[in-house]
Amino acid sequence: MSGQQSSMDASRRFKESRDNFLNYPCNLVQTETFQYDLDEYNKKLSLQDEDGDYYYFEPTRKRNVSFWTLRDGDQEYQLKERINDLDMQQLMSDSSPDSLSEFVFIKAASNRKPLNCSMEHMTRLLTHRQVMAPFLDFVFTFRAREDPETMAAFRHEDYLDSASSVLANQNLGRSGLRIQHAFNLITPEHDPNQPELPWPLRQNATYHSFDPVTGRAFWLNLKGNDEISNRLKKSIPAHPQLQPSALTTTETRFAATLLTHLIHFQWCVENWPRYIDYLESLVKGDHLNKVQYGPVSALAAPDEIERAALRRSTMNSSKSPPSRQGTLQRPGSFYAPKVVRKLSEKIFPADKKSAAQQAAEEEERRKKEMGRLDFDKLFDFADLQKLGQLGDDMQTSLMVIGQNVRVMNEVMTRYGELVASEEFRAVVDVGKCRADMARFMSRGRRMVQDLENNGLRLRTIISSLESAKAQFQGILQYKNIRTGEYFAQSAHDSAKVMEQMAVKTKQETVSMHSITILTLVFLPGTFLATVFGSGLMRWDDDGGGWSARTPGLQLFLAICLPMTTFTIGLWLFLNSRQQRRQRDRESLEAAVVPVGDEKV
Repeated sequence: MSGQQSSMDASRRFKESRDNFLNYPCNLVQTETFQYDLDEYNKKLSLQDEDGDYYYFEPTRKRNVSFWTLRDGDQEYQLKERINDLDMQQLMSDSSPDSLSEFVFIKAASNRKPLNCSMEHMTRLLTHRQVMAPFLDFVFTFRAREDPETMAAFRHEDYLDSASSVLANQNLGRSGLRIQHAFNLITPEHDPNQPELPWPLRQNATYHSFDPVTGRAFWLNLKGNDEISNRLKKSIPAHPQLQPSALTTTETRFAATLLTHLIHFQWCVENWPRYIDYLESLVKGDHLNKVQYGPVSALAAPDEIERAALRRSTMNSSKSPPSRQGTLQRPGSFYAPKVVRKLSEKIFPADKKSAAQQAAEEEERRKKEMGRLDFDKLFDFADLQKLGQLGDDMQTSLMVIGQNVRVMNEVMTRYGELVASEEFRAVVDVGKCRADMARFMSRGRRMVQDLENNGLRLRTIISSLESAKAQFQGILQYKNIRTGEYFAQSAHDSAKVMEQMAVKTKQETVSMHSITILTLVFLPGTFLATVFGSGLMRWDDDGGGWSARTPGLQLFLAICLPMTTFTIGLWLFLNSRQQRRQRDRESLEAAVVPVGDEKV
């Protein structure tokens, strides 16, 4: 009677939880999560933006939820896609037992977008399956975001003790005991639609529960594409231990769950070698070749620095119109037509070139070839930025590999602990699945080793990348040093020229002073001679005296004095206006206060 009462109580509690599905995970019948954390999960799950859309769920018109189920007695899985509200209510009914094996796939538009389902669908599903609350940590990674998820984790919450059996639900075929855990794995997936980022990192979040008494298994996969669902749909019907006909006992069903984990592990492992090949090709491609084999010394020579400076100054200055032939010709030069040149070569064949001439021509050709190269283009700072971004991506990938290794080891460790536990042995004949467990551990360890080897290889490439970055920075510093030396020498030479010019100017100034002094000495005599010789004065021929011509002198003064006064006045006016403009300009500049210096 007490057992029947416990069953009825468990059914009642489950019905209350199901009716209150929007309050998930606070409505869970059994949980190890503290109430405060449950409340926080519920609040975060219900977050909405200004338009009323949930952060972690797309609008209901974009639903993409699929059920792939195997019920008791069926010989193949049944697929139901694009589940609507009515389908969800029927699938979540308690009128029939749970499926023997059930896979639910919820798809997102991408790894950086919300899930394509409504919050009502999600909470109804999680409530019906009594999914542990920490699984929401993986649900929350699917949201609108710039960067992909790079953190992998493992959560578990098992109920194998006798106290859990009181939560048995006969209508659903649940014993009350269950193994449940959740994890996510991250791997690069090739995407030809993204040529700039052909290997984006993408995650798959998985929840799994297994009833060790009835052998019923449930899987929930969250993914930005159909990669995992396609793998499972192809692998399960083709594998002898995963086919419906093989799932006859709890032990065979447990072995099937182990193999299903390996399918997830294999997806996580297999793309890393190709992705690392791609990264290695970027590191050892054009960037590394330029660093290792670029003509650094030649491009940093003084003549090349001068040529580059002239090239930049020419590009910045106004360009002259091109000639009709497309090339610039010296004035007065004669351009011989091609026919004339060929005829002259036949009539007057050139002598065989000597080794010295050939060497000179080769040197001239090398100089022309070097002239086509530009240090700033060959060793662009943008290339160093690309190397830095590539290094960040590789460090992120290395971190992801380490987290995948940790998650896979935690899953295998947890299964090893379960198989060794007394509670699990009490309901499952471990001896019948010992070989399956050994194969699972062996293959899982081999995949972990493959990941670790990929990590070692990635570390080697990162070391080469760091060396290339250091060489690149050294090249830029070497160019800066040589450029500084060139301009320092140029400044030194210019200083010498300026010094010589100063000495010459000083000498010329002394000469001008001498000339000025001589001019000033003779200036009074010259002035008097001019006045006396102008005819304004009349001298007697016998030397007895002189007399002034008054009308002429008056005319001279009448013209000379006004012109002198006008000239001095004009100079004073122009000088005064110039000084006034200078004062106005200085006042305007003083009135303009910089933004950073404005006083409040």
